[in-house]
Amino acid sequence: MNRLFKCSWGGCPALQGMFNYLDFRLRGNDKSGVVVLKKSNFSIIWRSPTGDVIACVEKNKVLQQNLVEIRQVCQDAFEDAVLMGCDEQQIRAVFIELMSNLESAYPPQE
Repeated sequence: MNRLFKCSWGGCPALQGMFNYLDFRLRGNDKSGVVVLKKSNFSIIWRSPTGDVIACVEKNKVLQQNLVEIRQVCQDAFEDAVLMGCDEQQIRAVFIELMSNLESAYPPQE
């Protein structure tokens, strides 16, 4: 079975649940996009709500840079929480909850 996300984070069930959720939300039945999550290597085929590939080089650069920045902020927050004695699984669950509750400030595009 093809997965949208390939992860080296030790098979965390919470993260796998998030990946499955995102797989459904981002691609629906279309299984052609690939995301590889590693320490600094993201490779994503971005799609519009209608499934069209976002081919603009500048848009892809901005999206790529946003992911790099988000990853670094999350990594820093994760390390801070671990150093303060928090449970890693709880930290991951909080991050997942945070991401799943984001709302768009813009109307849906058609």
